[in-house]
Amino acid sequence: MGALAETTLLATLLFSYLLSPRGYIIGEDKLTIVRRIRSINIPLTEITGAEGPEPSLTRRSIRLLGSDGLWGRYGKYRNARLGAYYMYVRSGKAPVLVEGAKKYVVGPERPQEFVQTLKQAVAAAKSGR
Repeated sequence: MGALAETTLLATLLFSYLLSPRGYIIGEDKLTIVRRIRSINIPLTEITGAEGPEPSLTRRSIRLLGSDGLWGRYGKYRNARLGAYYMYVRSGKAPVLVEGAKKYVVGPERPQEFVQTLKQAVAAAKSGR
């Protein structure tokens, strides 16, 4: 029984590590939330807004499905302000909201620069440049 518990614990730790957010890439046509497996791609043309950083953005959130673990917070959450949203952050100190068909909260290292660059990329993508 002990070996099964250890194996389950190690598998859970490994799986949560592989799904944890590693960073963000703003490309010509998409925003990528980088993970070791199953990175998330959000087409820039679907993004309707970006705002932040705002430390209180995720206050009083309830985790619906995800992880608040060693390697960050990720998964589906809900709070009164945002409704349902997806969070992919390593640190919750300066979260940024990215809105589109779904709402995403991300935690870039330089949030003001991230928001400015993302808005410029969205504008360029929507204008066809």
